[in-house]
Amino acid sequence: MLLMQPMSLLERNAAGFHYRVTYWPVNVTSESSTSVSPRVHRLYDWTASELVVGGQRTFQPFLVYVQAVNDEGEAPTSFLEKRVGHSGQDGTSKSTGTDHGSH
Repeated sequence: MLLMQPMSLLERNAAGFHYRVTYWPVNVTSESSTSVSPRVHRLYDWTASELVVGGQRTFQPFLVYVQAVNDEGEAPTSFLEKRVGHSGQDGTSKSTGTDHGSH
């Protein structure tokens, strides 16, 4: 589950607003991406504060960023803050006490 702060109605500023959520597995010790291609989800509910992605390994580290996009264009990539987050635990694993989401 990816947790994020939704943008306000005023910040949307054009039709066709959505979030482009990009993530890929990383080597946490170096924060470098692996050879795996990034995965992209488009979230069209501007009030959304979370995205649930199934089928991930338990406690897998990911590099994640969320970009605002509308019919006029997209947020500049220079403003994007990439963060390392982790996939959640499955129903049979014990918690490691680490953060299981990213903002």
